[in-house]
Amino acid sequence: MRSVAGGVMRHAATIAYTLKSARLAAGSVYASGARYPIRRLRTGYPGVAPVDIPQATLCTSPAGDRYFGHFLTEDLLHVMIAADFGEPIRLEPVRDWPHAPVYREAFELAWRDLAAGAFETLTFFSDYAQNGLRRRRYRDLRARLRRTMSARPPGRRVYLRRPAAMSPPFRVDVDEAGDAPLPALIERTPLNEAEVAAALERRGYQILDTASSSPRALVEGLIDAEIIVGVEGSHLMHGVYTIADDGGVLIMMPPMRPTIQAKDRYDALGIPCAIVVGEDLGSRYRIAVDDLNRALDLLESRVERGERASRRAAIQDAVT
Repeated sequence: MRSVAGGVMRHAATIAYTLKSARLAAGSVYASGARYPIRRLRTGYPGVAPVDIPQATLCTSPAGDRYFGHFLTEDLLHVMIAADFGEPIRLEPVRDWPHAPVYREAFELAWRDLAAGAFETLTFFSDYAQNGLRRRRYRDLRARLRRTMSARPPGRRVYLRRPAAMSPPFRVDVDEAGDAPLPALIERTPLNEAEVAAALERRGYQILDTASSSPRALVEGLIDAEIIVGVEGSHLMHGVYTIADDGGVLIMMPPMRPTIQAKDRYDALGIPCAIVVGEDLGSRYRIAVDDLNRALDLLESRVERGERASRRAAIQDAVT
């Protein structure tokens, strides 16, 4: 709620933990009789011969192993500070995210994927807070993206659509024993998504589909976008690196999935966020178009004021 309300917040430090005589196996790290789980423990996990590395830094977090948005805005940031502690490694991925290779190349980041390893020392990070070190890394990657990729003309307003086929229903995972009951499934895409898209088109928003656009074209299509609108989810994390410095974001929030992950990252960059919470219909939800339009009126006005201030500052810098 503090993040939603805005204002000054104090963020935790980034901490590196170094383990001695550690092993990576079956999706977990083991050292000194303790276990750091990255993936759920399962029986019958295939045995893999470990790779021996003297000093390594683990750049896979439990959330970043599972969700693309966390991979993009957490694990890749770990790679940037890994070399001080050892060779950057990631747990061999089990998900084929089509945009991951685009960012790896554009950000010029290197690491080794491993299924199993043995290490004299293995370091991993507590790096969830949006502190100064994290903000500097965001800005560094934003600059790298603009050096290595082409951008479309600035000023575009984009509805970043996440089709139903790419919107897995919400569900609580089974426990590590694999026998916990699952609740009813709840679809993430709003029930009236077609109405929402039509309303945004009437306001001049371009619809960019995460499924039908090629990975590189989607990233390039978002670079220096003025405003990005989308349902809460990993796809909104594209904007952390692509949106214009004085841009804005509108998050359509499913009422049964309140999360502030995306807003925290945009806050760190000084990019304003609007949030429209949907109407709970049980297993589905809808976005009230009147609420959406009112929120966009406020957000667009704020972004336009920010653009004017940026232009005045640029003119003043040129004069002085």
